Amino acid sequence: MNLCTDRLVLALADPDQIRSLSFVAVDPNSMVKVAAKDIPLNHGRLEEMLAVDADYIFASEFDDPRTIERLRLFGKDVRQFPAARTINDAKVNIQAMAELMDQTELAEHLIQQLSKLVGFAKPREKNRTIILGANNYISGKNSLASHLVETLGFKNIAAEAKISDYGQISMEQAIDLRPDVIIVNKYSEDYSRAQAVLQHPVLKHLNQQVDIYYVPTKEWICGDTALLQAANRLM
Repeated sequence: MNLCTDRLVLALADPDQIRSLSFVAVDPNSMVKVAAKDIPLNHGRLEEMLAVDADYIFASEFDDPRTIERLRLFGKDVRQFPAARTINDAKVNIQAMAELMDQTELAEHLIQQLSKLVGFAKPREKNRTIILGANNYISGKNSLASHLVETLGFKNIAAEAKISDYGQISMEQAIDLRPDVIIVNKYSEDYSRAQAVLQHPVLKHLNQQVDIYYVPTKEWICGDTALLQAANRLM
């Protein structure tokens, strides 16, 4: 029912184990659109889920609780996976999914890959960092993106704007934080009003004083080995 559980299933399961994926899996900006293209899709609706002949239904902590409650009333085994907010959370979710899919050996390989991230860290003189996304949302310390950048040696200063999870700030506030680094969390290359701020002229001007990096949202929105791509990009 959820993109991040889609990605875990596609990383771990044999093709004949998968009955359905969420429609978001084939979004043009999805990392798994090619792997998902021949698999039946669902929109997370109760009737669709009841029609799927499956041992398990996977959801996230953010999926509709009413749908999940009703599915369980109909006897469906719904397993909810919490959002990964740290690299260790990602490892725990991979292990949990692998045990259900009987793919523990493959999970060990993926977990070893994620363990390499610690080796990417290096001390940085210029490390005051904000992670800026669409609509001027920034990522606080209780987010996976923040945990990754801090693992790499950056210092997320969102707390100075009183943001611990996700929160919105103005461009003026972002400048007043005096970051050394701005990491632009970019959903797609398509134009939208929400993303227009990421082309703000002030960012071009700041580029003379501030290091600006771009990371596609899809590389760190879920807790899986795509985090390695985001880390390589930042390094």
